Amino acid sequence: MLEEMELRLDAAIDKTENLARDVEINHMMMTFDSLMVKAQDEKVSAMIAEPNSQYGADVFEESIQARWTVKKALNIMSSTVKKDCKSR
Repeated sequence: MLEEMELRLDAAIDKTENLARDVEINHMMMTFDSLMVKAQDEKVSAMIAEPNSQYGADVFEESIQARWTVKKALNIMSSTVKKDCKSR
């Protein structure tokens, strides 16, 4: 009879230890999942460079317009420099 009680007690102890491990593993998994979600959110926010991203012809036209404006400004500056050099 004592052997049966000892077996039952061992089984109860094993069951309790397994339940405690399950709780600990579940807590670790939830912590890992929340850390992964935070890391993913940070990664997504880091990938967004501009709030209003543009693609295709719009960007091309804007870059051509900007280059033309810069060239025009450089031409104006160089022509004023040439005039200043001649007057001396």
